[in-house]
Amino acid sequence: MSIKQHIPNAITLTNVLCGCLAILSLFQGEYMMVFWYAFIAGWLDLGDGLAARALNVKSELGMQLDSLADMVTFGVLPGFIMYYLIAENITTESEYLAYIGFAVTLSACFRLAVFNIDTRQTSNFVGVPTPANAAFIVGLLLIWHQKSLGLQEYLTVPVLIILSLVAAFLLNSPFIMFSFKMKNTKWQGNEVRYLYLIISLGLIPFIGWAVFTIGFILYVLMSIIFRNKIA
Repeated sequence: MSIKQHIPNAITLTNVLCGCLAILSLFQGEYMMVFWYAFIAGWLDLGDGLAARALNVKSELGMQLDSLADMVTFGVLPGFIMYYLIAENITTESEYLAYIGFAVTLSACFRLAVFNIDTRQTSNFVGVPTPANAAFIVGLLLIWHQKSLGLQEYLTVPVLIILSLVAAFLLNSPFIMFSFKMKNTKWQGNEVRYLYLIISLGLIPFIGWAVFTIGFILYVLMSIIFRNKIA
């Protein structure tokens, strides 16, 4: 294989590195670094596919490598974050409850395996994509750390356990979720996508870091409510 063929794979492997560094930062208490590593990984996840298409070097190896990278950054990392948040809030002897956070990791693993063989998910998603779910959970970490909107007090152990289980369910749910793989940039046919972006960007000055969590809830609700308009 030529060097050109390995460029997208190098981008994908950098995604894996960012995921590993994010996990390390989590347990070092560097919560903002968790966000930045996850944020960079998200762009790298988009970049490897764009590079492969631009260089015309799409391959089966690249597709499998992409799923493995997503498993680390958007599967293992969110599971550890939920584990960490639950463990940090436990005040009893029931430390084992924190393991429920890894339901997210298990569900992400199953979703990525299904995605590789599911021919329905070419233009939109069936179930929540792992990067969106990871953004939601990283958002919870920022809310807990930054005390965004005074919501930290609501992230109790029962709430975090419920959120873990709901997130795990949504990853493999039957709901159709819109993607940003647009056939064109026209408003018509992309109304839901553009409306989502406008609302999400408009919320940032008011809710700050909570936009990742609130934006995820908005994404799920809009996908379900406007399912008939998703093309």
